[in-house]
Amino acid sequence: MRLPPHPKVLAVFAVLVTTVVSVTHCTTADKIANNQALNLQKQLGQVIPAESFDNRLYDDQINIYDHTSEQNRTIYRATLNNKPTAAIITATAPDGYVDDINLLIGIYKNGTIATVRVTGHRETPGLGDRIEYRRSDWITGFDGFTAAEPTVWAVKKDNGDFDQLTGATVTSRAVVHAIRDTLTFFHSHKDQILNVE
Repeated sequence: MRLPPHPKVLAVFAVLVTTVVSVTHCTTADKIANNQALNLQKQLGQVIPAESFDNRLYDDQINIYDHTSEQNRTIYRATLNNKPTAAIITATAPDGYVDDINLLIGIYKNGTIATVRVTGHRETPGLGDRIEYRRSDWITGFDGFTAAEPTVWAVKKDNGDFDQLTGATVTSRAVVHAIRDTLTFFHSHKDQILNVE
């Protein structure tokens, strides 16, 4: 008959495991944070053309609470020769098919969309995941639009101006609404975003 381990042995084992996990976390946390920052810098560089800025986008950021969409927005400001040229605004579409859809929306100082990129989602593979630029060019359909145009910011199924992805209308609708809300936010906070005195 096999005897159960002595409680002291279990306690020592628990301390050892906890120590190993803690040390591993401490030694990898900085590396993970650094990799996340590098990934974000790469994404930011894809949202605004390189010739539009000469500053480090990641280092020039502000946060503004958007009362309309009830989200805290991080804004990365692009400048060229110390003059504002564009802003990259974070957005969350809370009404995705599966979960939140996270976006980076580049907007030139005149209010025109430069580029939109999806940075995180859990939408259905093969359907909703086509909002990603690497899976389809659907997301590029917003480039060049402004809030000033007589655009109906809805998918065509809802009598709007934007195509929806086949089989992913809910996902498409969520992205369109998030972009519309971000343009509205940009225009209502333009001076603060672009740091116009």
